[in-house]
Amino acid sequence: MLVFTGGDLISNKRGREAEMQSRFLLEMIGATGIDVYAVQAQDYFLGRDVLEDLARKHDLPLTCANLVDAQNKPVYPGYRVFELDGKRLGVLVVTDPRMQHNADMLLEAGLHFTEPEPAVAEGVRRLREEERCDAVVLLYGGRRDQALDGLRTQAGIDLILYGNASVSQRVPAETEAGVSIYTAAARGKDFGEIALTMKDGGGAELSPIKIHELNKEYPDDPAVRARLDAFNAEAADRRKREKLIEQLARDTSDTPTTDTYIGTELCARCHVADLHIFEKTAHAHAMDTLERLVQDNNPDCVGCHVTGWGRPGGYGLNAHNKEMLKHVQCEACHGYGTAHDRGPVAAMRARESCLVCHTEENSPEFDFVAYWARIEH
Repeated sequence: MLVFTGGDLISNKRGREAEMQSRFLLEMIGATGIDVYAVQAQDYFLGRDVLEDLARKHDLPLTCANLVDAQNKPVYPGYRVFELDGKRLGVLVVTDPRMQHNADMLLEAGLHFTEPEPAVAEGVRRLREEERCDAVVLLYGGRRDQALDGLRTQAGIDLILYGNASVSQRVPAETEAGVSIYTAAARGKDFGEIALTMKDGGGAELSPIKIHELNKEYPDDPAVRARLDAFNAEAADRRKREKLIEQLARDTSDTPTTDTYIGTELCARCHVADLHIFEKTAHAHAMDTLERLVQDNNPDCVGCHVTGWGRPGGYGLNAHNKEMLKHVQCEACHGYGTAHDRGPVAAMRARESCLVCHTEENSPEFDFVAYWARIEH
């Protein structure tokens, strides 16, 4: 039995818990023995390095024929070939760029999806002529109407499985070339099963699709249940710690003040050049360090990795300012944006602010001149 999964499995939400969910899901999918993993843009939400590290760790065969780099070279294999009872089955993968709404933000510079139709034509040719496949299955990351329109006359395919749908399709559609198109519903609702029998003379016969509705009739796998319970316990503990950090922030930040934090985005309206310098510094990613160590809700650490901790209106009071004031931003050194001060006193205050976090204990090698050179602006 071959098992295929479409991409788009990684959460597109921000935060440590969303990252935990994505890692957990990929781990569980890897444990099922996936034979082909069709890559889509959202799989890059955590970064290409994270996706590829998880793929290696959990044996996920990343596949996509039309994801290319800046030199138009394929990033992953475009297809996989399997030997089944003396026959050769080729599984080709493309992703329709019209479904990848956030691709520009998610893919690293230079990576992009080309139009799927030429990639399909070339992939089918190679599978039939060079790989000598007896049958070809296409995994199409797009909607049914897109596949029907773009591939209506494409020959050499025995079955198309498309990936963007909310309802499982028990009766196939067909292209003008007579290729059957099916899908099983997204988000783990159903599991689709098709028996594909390859003929001696080439080509294949298809059974009707069998949709397994993943309801309570399917018993839990004990190992997966235990891993899920552990994940839920870890997530619950994280939420408790988030409540604690919020309460601690309130305890120290409720003193009334006439000024407020405005966030780097507003500072950048005037200080564009300074923003570009800031974005390349460790300050701009200070919270990432704690998140990797799962210490982002440790009150002993968080104050030196955010802006305004322990001050009225500072980091930690609510979801909005937690997101806005993550990392060591402009106002961590220069003070409230609404109390903007351009004079020499402000510069001296910013210099003195370094010593709040760069103490002998936390930063024994700290030297202002050397460290300033890293962030000079």
